[in-house]
Amino acid sequence: MSRNHPFVFLAALMIVGWAWLAAARPTLAHSSNTVGPYTLVVGWVHEPPLVGERNAILLIVTETASKTPVIGVEANLTAQVMYGRTTFRGNLNPTAVPGEYTLELIPTVRGQYNLYLSGRIGETDVEITVEPEEVFAAARLQFPEAPPDTLTLNQQITTLETQLRQTRILAFISIGVGLLGLILAGVSWWKKGGGVGNE
Repeated sequence: MSRNHPFVFLAALMIVGWAWLAAARPTLAHSSNTVGPYTLVVGWVHEPPLVGERNAILLIVTETASKTPVIGVEANLTAQVMYGRTTFRGNLNPTAVPGEYTLELIPTVRGQYNLYLSGRIGETDVEITVEPEEVFAAARLQFPEAPPDTLTLNQQITTLETQLRQTRILAFISIGVGLLGLILAGVSWWKKGGGVGNE
């Protein structure tokens, strides 16, 4: 019997370690913020978040002291997702898990998105901006070949448009210089006796 004790201890240690990792993984990339007596944890439902993939921002609200989930938050709290100067206003939808809410969207550009929350939780005023995990290009997981993402395409289009404008300007300048050269050549020819009436 005593020979089995090390194996039992090792198995128990492995189970505890696995449970700890499983519990820690979902909140690894989440942002935690304290507002009054409440703790607000924000992240993505599917992580890492990828461009073009259906996803949702996850909001978990609990009482800081007791860790009790807070329900009914969607009634008095509004949520806006911001990317640069673009704003998307969505609905906080309660999930089957008390205290957890989602705001569904499909991120179309890689980079950092912000979640702006305003309103009230209980008797506490809320006005806070939090940053969930950065959205990555889908190419991170695409195989074997990844198409260019939207941001890269937009940058390439902008570069081509700039180059086209510069080419047009150079073309107009070249035409103008050419016309001026013809005019100067004509004036010079006329002064040298090439004009009408000269013998």
